[in-house]
Amino acid sequence: MQKRRIITVNPSASIEMRQHSNNNGVPYSNVSGDDETPSPKATDKIRKVSMLPLVFLIFYEVSGGPFGVEDSVNAAGPLLALLGFVIFPFIWSIPEALITAEMGTMFPENGGYVVWVSSALGPFWGFQQGWMKWLSGVIDNALYPVLFLDYLKSGVPALASGLPRVAAILVLTLMLTYLNYRGLTIVGWAAVLMGVFSILPFAVMGLISIPQIEPSRWLVMDLGNVNWNLYLNTLFWNLNYWDSISTLAGEVENPNQTLPKALYYGVILVALSYIFPLLTGTGAIPLERELWTDGYFSDVAKALGGAWLRWWVQAAAATSNMGMFLAEMSSDSFQLLGMAERGMIPEFFAKRSRYGTPLLGILFSASGVVLLSWLSFQEIVAAENLLYCVGMILEFIAFVRMRMKHPAASRPYKIPIGTVVFADLVTLDSLTGRVITMRDYNNNDHHYDDVPSPKAATSSVQKVSMIPLVFLIFYEVSGGPFGAEGSVNAAGPLLALLGFLIFPFIWCIPEALITAEMSTMFPINGGFVVWVSSALGPFWGFQVGWMKWLCGVIDNALYPVLFLDYLKSAIPVLSTGLPRVASILFLTLLLTYLNYRGLTIVGWTAVFMGVFSMLPFAVMTLVSIPKLEPSRWFVMDLENVNWNLYLNTLFWNLNYWDSVSTLTGEVANPGQTLPKALCYGVIFVALSNFLPLLAGTGAIPLNRELWTDGYLADVARIIGGGWLRLWVQVAAATSNMGMFIAEMSSDSFQLLGMAELGMLPEVFAERSRYGTPLLAIVFSASGVLLLSGLSFQEIVAAENLLYCGGMILEFIAFVVMRMKYPAASRPYKIPVGNIGSVLVCVPPIVLICFVVVLSTLKVAAVSFVMVIIGFLMRPFLNYMDRKRLLKFSVSSDLPEFEESLI
Repeated sequence: MQKRRIITVNPSASIEMRQHSNNNGVPYSNVSGDDETPSPKATDKIRKVSMLPLVFLIFYEVSGGPFGVEDSVNAAGPLLALLGFVIFPFIWSIPEALITAEMGTMFPENGGYVVWVSSALGPFWGFQQGWMKWLSGVIDNALYPVLFLDYLKSGVPALASGLPRVAAILVLTLMLTYLNYRGLTIVGWAAVLMGVFSILPFAVMGLISIPQIEPSRWLVMDLGNVNWNLYLNTLFWNLNYWDSISTLAGEVENPNQTLPKALYYGVILVALSYIFPLLTGTGAIPLERELWTDGYFSDVAKALGGAWLRWWVQAAAATSNMGMFLAEMSSDSFQLLGMAERGMIPEFFAKRSRYGTPLLGILFSASGVVLLSWLSFQEIVAAENLLYCVGMILEFIAFVRMRMKHPAASRPYKIPIGTVVFADLVTLDSLTGRVITMRDYNNNDHHYDDVPSPKAATSSVQKVSMIPLVFLIFYEVSGGPFGAEGSVNAAGPLLALLGFLIFPFIWCIPEALITAEMSTMFPINGGFVVWVSSALGPFWGFQVGWMKWLCGVIDNALYPVLFLDYLKSAIPVLSTGLPRVASILFLTLLLTYLNYRGLTIVGWTAVFMGVFSMLPFAVMTLVSIPKLEPSRWFVMDLENVNWNLYLNTLFWNLNYWDSVSTLTGEVANPGQTLPKALCYGVIFVALSNFLPLLAGTGAIPLNRELWTDGYLADVARIIGGGWLRLWVQVAAATSNMGMFIAEMSSDSFQLLGMAELGMLPEVFAERSRYGTPLLAIVFSASGVLLLSGLSFQEIVAAENLLYCGGMILEFIAFVVMRMKYPAASRPYKIPVGNIGSVLVCVPPIVLICFVVVLSTLKVAAVSFVMVIIGFLMRPFLNYMDRKRLLKFSVSSDLPEFEESLI
């Protein structure tokens, strides 16, 4: 193989592509650097692929219909299967399709993702990407003969095993390989005909099933009996490979226009081809989960329509598998052709047949299929998913790197993010790194000289020092083990203890580190609102502010509920009725007044409350030592775990580390104080939850159903007597007061910060004589009173889901600011690079996905409505501003905010 020099990019150089240029002065040169490399112009006489065939090629590279989705019902039941195919496209399919559209039009040539990764990360990683993705593609293609025979074996039993099965696989592979050899245009139109034929029986089956549909069957779920490995692998395999089409972009007619549209239509076609057959099959016949394996749709068709429909589905399955085989082999072989044209593999892989197809690439891919086709369906899916994931990580890195390093490069299609299109803007001047904050970029009527300076307004207010800050963080996150009892109820002692040991590494530490870095980068009130506004624009800054304020208020509504739950055993009259309502009202007003009196008072009050609240658990732990039986800690029953309650309890007890950022402007020397306070806070919170559970579960016999909120008081009585129970109850009441005042401080100063940035009316930025945001406090207290009638579990589930949405925006903002402004001032910086900053976000994002998937429909619907309200509220406030119906302020005197990016 001749050596070829692959020209890569660096920060001072242009992006390299073959024979492309743009209007921004970014040249693209030949990647190979060798005149002997065949020019793509040599293939101009070959007919290009048009829109309709391209849509069906995408359809078959990704899906091919519902054949193979049956295992999702087997693994998790109807509800999770349906939710998976509704939600997963938003998590994976749409982002991958959008990136493919942008990068495929940026590099409209064969090789696809290999070219992207080579240009962004260098030829070494480009080759690794090509190898992994080609291998996963070949493994994927080995599935289709297996699926083909699985669908036919019920009608032709001889194909189930032995020599007839091997011969059938070989004949099918050779026949489809020859069709690929004959040309991509033939393959494309064959895919159209196959696609229509494959989808038609499911349309007929859906119509026939309507009289037999029972919607209650769709809601069946048993979280204690879910095969998560099979479930996630099935979803992932059926909804990935959107990037495969990029490897033959050079064969597409007008790819800059055709490719993005074809991907858009492909997403819709794929999603519908899964959801409707699953709705039909699970809703029209009684559930027998063990029967839902690959090939079962033909039995569903027989039960609904008779033998004729079963044969049609089996024929459609065979046709679909041929279509998937053809599309995947086209992608794999043209990938090898593209790699050969760039000198990554021997030159003979770039040679084309008289039909314009890469002959050796086709033969090489077909050989791999034959060698792998003896594996089972599940083994193939698991193996290819793992390889595919590694390749996708390189693609995502390449996409982000190209966006950051070469924002002006030609992108005929560009994902519409990163450009602010709303009336309120936070623009980042790339030359000076200075933040320009304004509500209406073209509005010259605002007089910024009239806006009071936040520093001047608060210069006389005493700042919060280290010890009060640690206890404010403690109460914003946890407040102790009150409310942690549900983890034992849901999962037993072992999983409860492991949860409070492992969860801090998955969530607490990453969130605390990000909060420390971003808060010292932007040491002003508003916290995460400022981060997201700077990274993604003020529209998303407002959305994160709305979601996080709302879930903060929901969170605060918990504390009167928990307070009364701990006291009701001693004072039964507080359980229900007017005494309970009056207690909630009185407590809310009392603690609201304390917030009004000043943040310093709140901070030191939190210190005394924290010490008093934790003392009885220290005593209980010491008293329990002679009674401990370590075997009790290892009790676990995986078949009887309430995963929804378990994760929500852990999540609620160990989140909200970012809340302290909203009052960073009130902290003394935040660049030094805040990171240390967060470090001490993580240790304090982890021990305050873990040690009481260790004592309680180890010292008394297990009765899981008793472990509900308030049960630690009974544990204290069993271990130490009535006096210790009373102390724990008083400590619980004290802790809930501490959590209330800490959360209200965070919520109210968040509104103050948003008002100072012009996102809310100016009246929210007005302070009392104690330096506190009076209207914001009243507003937050009103929300607490409105929500305090809900149950503990309902409140926790609703706020967790909203909180997840806000945290996703924060993680994105953190990564974007790291990529766009690596040299910006960060008094505290997490000691990882750009890739490390992405990896820091991975564990909590995975956890967020589980929390979202496990949420109930009721909670999801309520949370969705709340998010939509935020989307509508932003333009409504803009309208109020333009009409001068409300006065908005814009602060032009935020020196820390500006200097942090220099």
